[in-house]
This record gives sequence, structure tokens and C-alpha cells, in this order.
Amino acid sequence: MRSVARLVHRAFRRVESCAEWLTGAAGPLFVAICTVLVSIGAWTFFTTSFSSVIAPLPRPIHELLHTRNPIHFSLGLGPAILQAPLDTLRYLSALTACAYIMSSIVIHYILAVRVPPGSVTRGLGPGIPERRVGPGSTFWWLERRRRAARASRGGASAAGADPVSGHEVRDDGLLYADDEQVDAAAEGEDLWAHVRMCHKCPKVPLYLALCALPPELRAVERERRAGAAGSQGGRRARRMDRDAAAQSQLPLAARGESEDDVRAWLGGEADKLVPPPKPERAHHCRICNTCSLKFDHHCPWLNQCVGLGNERHFVLFMAWLALGMFVVVGSSWPVLKLSLSYQKKWPYQYTPRLFPLLTFALCAIMGFALAVMAGWQIAIIAWGETSVENSDNSHYREVAKQREERFVNVYDVGAWRNLQLFWNVGPGSRHGWLSVLAPWRIQPYSDGWHWAKRRGLLGRHAGIEKEEELTDDEVARDDAHPLATATR
Repeated sequence: MRSVARLVHRAFRRVESCAEWLTGAAGPLFVAICTVLVSIGAWTFFTTSFSSVIAPLPRPIHELLHTRNPIHFSLGLGPAILQAPLDTLRYLSALTACAYIMSSIVIHYILAVRVPPGSVTRGLGPGIPERRVGPGSTFWWLERRRRAARASRGGASAAGADPVSGHEVRDDGLLYADDEQVDAAAEGEDLWAHVRMCHKCPKVPLYLALCALPPELRAVERERRAGAAGSQGGRRARRMDRDAAAQSQLPLAARGESEDDVRAWLGGEADKLVPPPKPERAHHCRICNTCSLKFDHHCPWLNQCVGLGNERHFVLFMAWLALGMFVVVGSSWPVLKLSLSYQKKWPYQYTPRLFPLLTFALCAIMGFALAVMAGWQIAIIAWGETSVENSDNSHYREVAKQREERFVNVYDVGAWRNLQLFWNVGPGSRHGWLSVLAPWRIQPYSDGWHWAKRRGLLGRHAGIEKEEELTDDEVARDDAHPLATATR
């Protein structure tokens, strides 16, 4: 019976793998479909509903457009505007608003598709001025570590209970603290960065795996190896100590190990292939075959994962697209009735009669769905979760409830601060809330390793044990299944 169960399990795993491959292979097709549908909807809206329902072109300007002489048009434009100033103002205001919504949809979709979610070894990719390795990298990491530490918040004990009747506690103890206090807190167990190894990703050379680590984790590995080398009395240990002392003499802005420095103290092991490191909140995507920083989910409509690098643009794309669809639905009813009345002449010669019906149906259905999805994303952001973490935390709550304990999400530092951190606004950021409306790329607050946390939980969720935490290795291999282990 167990053999049959294992065979069925393997068969379903094969089917699941085929479905994942198909999703990845069909990704460009999904992107093309989305692009075509949005283009049809935009063209239909601006050539029909906008020009006839929302803001018709003022009659003096409309009549002026029929003149074929550009000199005549230029000379007559001013008087035409003065004949209908309010109508012209209404037209320009509506055109600006609708063009802004449309441009936001297009730009955020392009950014969501083109900007990588962030990987452990490559960071957030081009377009972000990162300095993870080399001179100046120590200060680069330190700035982000301090930002995460300042945004952390107390209010929960290791037993999983808030000290003030379960209500959110305002704790700005580190928000305005000096750098020494912040650095001391960041060195504590509450805010220390945790790391695992991903056995699903392709192996990388050891020096690249260590270069991907923050300096404090890399220093732990260097000290461990220096201690081992020192016990053998080798020149390698003396060189490592000498290099560390030389780094400490440099100005903070110039400190940082390069790949060559790491290779030097690794010696012959530098090119040894090892599983890459995996920081907190990173998950392995079986479709992309890599770990994404702050993994949310794999989106076929983007042909990539949603993660730390592009989550902002994904949420804004859904929000702006939902708003645009509501505008289309609310303004296209007269045009829709006209398109269904085949006895009447169709006045829009550049738009097929079928397009308004197709656009209205698509916007009515998808607009509601996208609004719900965008609202849900904002809600879990306010809870300090991603989509995959929301699923995991629901399981953790049930586990904690069975033990009559209360689960506390270590990354939940309060709804308002969670939203500030997601949009990278508020204290410690150079951006204000108006940047949410900006249709361009803005760097996230985190580097993918350091996160704002609830202090007092020792850096982990309260209410569950470490071995109860779900990982990507739950179904990594057939022998990971409970039936497989039971036969040993």
C-alpha cells in the first residue's frame, strides 16, 4: 500500500512539474495577451467614450480642426479657446487625468515585467545603485541595516502576547535613537539576519555565496575559518587577521571586501560549488528555478515572480488598471447602446463596432476582480505579510491555537508602519507619500536581508517552534514525503 501511495505521489509531482513548465513557457504569451487587451481597451476608450461622453472637444476647436491649413489653425486656436474657456478647461483636465491613469498603467506594467524581483546572488539588478561587494559596501549595508532596525518595534514577548491587552503598542525607541544604540540593537538576536541554504537552486562557487552575505554574516564565517586556520598555525590565519586589521583602518565609506578579498581568505575552497544562501522571506520558485527576495508569488501575466524589487509596481499596476476599468465602465454605456443598435449609423470610423462591447464586458468583470486583488494585497501589506507568508501564517495560527498560544508575526510592526516600509516613505526615507503616485522606479527600503521586526521575539515568529516553520524543502524530493520516511 505504501509503495502504491509513493507511486501516486510521484505521478502527481510529475504532473505538477509539467504544469509549472507550461506556465513558465507560456509566460511571454500571457504578457502579449495582456498588452493587446489593454491596448484595445485604451484605443476604444479614447476614440469613443472620452471624446463623446466624458469631455467632448469644444465646438470652436472642433470646427477649427477641419481647416487643413496649419497657419489658419495656429492663428485661430487662441480665439477658439476664448469662445469656450470652461469647456476647454474641462477637456484639458479630463484629458490630463485620463492620460495620467493610462500612462501609470503602462509604466507600472512595464516595470513589473522588466524589473527583477531580486535574487540572492545578483541583488535587485540594474537600475538600483547597489554596492553589495567591494569598497564602500560596508557603509551601503550598514545604512539599510540601520533603517530596518529603526523601523523595528517592540510590543510582543516571546510568549506571543502583547503587554497592553493585545493592542498595538507605539514604540519609537529606535526610530530617533543615535547610531550607536541602533547598531547595538541590530547586533542583538531580535534583529539578527537569519540565513539558510537553498538545495533547489543551482550550486554556485563558495566565494560568490559568501559575497552575497551581509558583512556581519560574512565576518562570522571569516572568523570561524580564521580560528580553524589559527589552530593549525598557518600563514593563512595571519593573512586573514592582517586583512581584517587593514579594513578597520579605512574610513567607513571606503570599507568593504571585494570578490578577490573573499577568494584570498578562502584559499583553495573558493571555487567549491555549494548551495546558495537563502535569507529570511526568500522562497524558491520552481518555475524560475531560483530564490526570489521577499517572494510573493509567481505571476504568469508578468512572466516572472513578484518579489522585493517589483512588488510595488505590481500592486500599483493592479490599482491603476482597476481604476481605469471603472472609468471605462462608468462612461461607456451610451457608446455601448449605440454599438448594439445596428439600425443607427456607427459614427466612430476608426473603431470597430465590436470593440466597445468587448471592452465593456472585459472591464466590468476584470475591474471588479482586480479591485478585490489590489485591496487584498494592500491588506496583507498592512499585516506585514506576503501572499505566501499569509498562507503560512494561517497554518501557524492553527498550530499555535492547538497549544492555546497566540501566534505573532515577527515582521508585523503595525499597520501604518508596514505600509510606510512597503512604499519606502515616512521616517528614515527620503520619499514622501506623493511618491506612491510617481510612475517610476523607487528603491525598496530593505536589501533583502535586513527587515524591520518586532523586538522581544528573538527574531522569529511567536507561538510556533523553529522546527514547525514551513520551508521550501517540504516537498523538495520524493523522500521528503511522510510515507517515504515511514518506510525507513
